[in-house]
Amino acid sequence: ILTCALFAVIGTFCTFFVSPRWLVAHLIFSVACTVAAAAATYRTGDVDVASLIFRTDVVLLAIAGVPLTSHLLVTVLTDDARSSLLDPLTGLLNRRGLESVIHDVWLLGREEDRCSAVVVVDIDRFKAVNDDYGHEEGDAVIVRVAERLGAHMGRYGVIARTGGEEYLAVVSTSRLHIDALIHGVRRAMRDPDDGVAVTVSVGAAILHASSPLWEQNLDLVTRAMRVADSMMYEAKAAGGNRIVTTVL
Repeated sequence: ILTCALFAVIGTFCTFFVSPRWLVAHLIFSVACTVAAAAATYRTGDVDVASLIFRTDVVLLAIAGVPLTSHLLVTVLTDDARSSLLDPLTGLLNRRGLESVIHDVWLLGREEDRCSAVVVVDIDRFKAVNDDYGHEEGDAVIVRVAERLGAHMGRYGVIARTGGEEYLAVVSTSRLHIDALIHGVRRAMRDPDDGVAVTVSVGAAILHASSPLWEQNLDLVTRAMRVADSMMYEAKAAGGNRIVTTVL
């Protein structure tokens, strides 16, 4: 009957490499085989019943426990890895999460003969929101801006919260659409029903698919991030609630 414990090894394999349906089927089959083996051993008559029950329980525990524990461990580790890439307040990517995908999204602009752009968005006078309305309302504003950025730009790339009230998007779209997408950010923030209305300053660095910079083997996305950040500060210095863009 102890040989049936090998079913636990097969169950662990099922946990990692086949669907949950097959794992359940394997567990049912394994339990049935173990019980049948225990019954056959009992019928021989030359066995200590208490010992047989104990060994059967141990084998059944191994058959069910090892795969299920492995599945639980994998789920927990996967969730931890995923959560380490996300901003807990907004659900957007954090800086670490952005770094894991930014280069792939950036290169889509070249591979699909489109445009790539880094867009930096910063909430204007956010400290005053916290001072006047409290941090709870400040958090609500951060979440609201994140949701509207996601609705406006999310399908064109990735968006991350990179600072307290700062966001960074890497997007790829057609040359005709890129300007409208970027300049639509301010409109996306407007809602007459907002209890606390806020504006944003936006800086963007755009690279066309035809740009010779692609051939120079530069770290273009890092350069674009620096330029977009500089453009955002230029927008803030001009009074905020505006968009400044440049083509690399």
